[in-house]
Amino acid sequence: GKKSGDRAGSQECSLSPGPLLGGRSEANTQTAGSVVLLLQAALPCCLFGKSDFHLVLKGGTNATMAPQIDYTLQVFKPIAEKFGVCFDCNIKRRGFFPRGGGEIVVDVPPLSHLKAVTLVERGDVIKVTGRAFVAGKLPSKIADRMKAAAVEVLKEKHPKIPVDVVIVKETAATSVGDGTGIILVAETSSGCLLASSQL
Repeated sequence: GKKSGDRAGSQECSLSPGPLLGGRSEANTQTAGSVVLLLQAALPCCLFGKSDFHLVLKGGTNATMAPQIDYTLQVFKPIAEKFGVCFDCNIKRRGFFPRGGGEIVVDVPPLSHLKAVTLVERGDVIKVTGRAFVAGKLPSKIADRMKAAAVEVLKEKHPKIPVDVVIVKETAATSVGDGTGIILVAETSSGCLLASSQL
């Protein structure tokens, strides 16, 4: 392929893609820009490559105005697999605003075609799982409070539905900077996954 205008300060760029050959690619936002948005842009192309893609994506894993990496792994990935879309995603390090510094490694095998699926019935919620986390200098009690508030609201409105929210204290080896957040995923009787998250 050919590209032009891909430099700092450019007001115009163009890309004429060539064949999708596979191989290793790396992208680094050098900010807390979302690695998930990078993945969303790359994944459709990777699916129809001639060989496996190995992506190294760096930036924010849990960023505002973008899906959290947890949503991608717990909701998007299982639903995409119903269509035959398979990929492995390994979180090397989490990164948060403003520093970023997160890294995910994604391996995508080629796909010959997508599967047709029928997903028209939401079904009834049968369980809710979640993850409340803190990283950096933030105390674990913040995650405790997030979990307690979420469980209290869910149990008040839906007392018969099991709720399991784990608390995670990220270490310096697993994250860069301070961050906190929660994701809740509801699984339904028809196999739907519904989620909400907050940083």
